[in-house]
Order: sequence, then C-alpha cells, then structure tokens
Amino acid sequence: MKYKEGWTETERAEANAKVKALTEANTIKTPSQRGGTSAFARYKKANGADAVPPGKDVDHSIDLKLGGADDILNMNPLDRSVNRSLGKQIQNKIKDYPYGTIFDKFKIGD
Repeated sequence: MKYKEGWTETERAEANAKVKALTEANTIKTPSQRGGTSAFARYKKANGADAVPPGKDVDHSIDLKLGGADDILNMNPLDRSVNRSLGKQIQNKIKDYPYGTIFDKFKIGD
C-alpha cells in the first residue's frame, strides 16, 4: 500500500498503525458481513457522542473483507482520508483473490 500524497506525519502514523494491526491479525479474504446499523452510530452509542472527533471515520481495525468482526471491539476512529484511502487500496489488492486466501504481511510506503 502507499501513503497518499500530502498526508501529514499524524496521518502517516495512523496508516502505519492500521497496517501493523492488519499484519498482526489472522486475515483471510471473506465476504463482508455488516450489521443493520452503521459502525459510526454503534460506536458513538457505545462510547459517547464525542467519541468520534471531527475529520475521523469509524474504521474496522481489521477490515470486514479480511475477516474482521463487525463489532465495536473491532472499531476505532481513524483519519477520514487514511480510512478511505487504505480501504480502497486493500479492496484493489485483494479483489482478484478467491475467498479463503490468507494475507499475513501488509506494508506501506511512498
């Protein structure tokens, strides 16, 4: 994966943390299974109205498409640009692999 041009050091640090979490997890390509209520709404309900700062999305730490649970224990606020960029990059990287493929090393750089 790649850093998005113009990301600040903070955004890069958040991207690094996401990539580290993915590398440390047991990730396997699976069909995404979402609950009926948005992750954002469930996270705020569980953690308070101010739990998601402006400019952040609620991210599944381990993406649903990589076997992550659709549970607040697998969610945290992540910079909106980082969340959307990495989510798209992950989707593009794994799209041609069959379900059941294991991914165990994730890297990010310029």
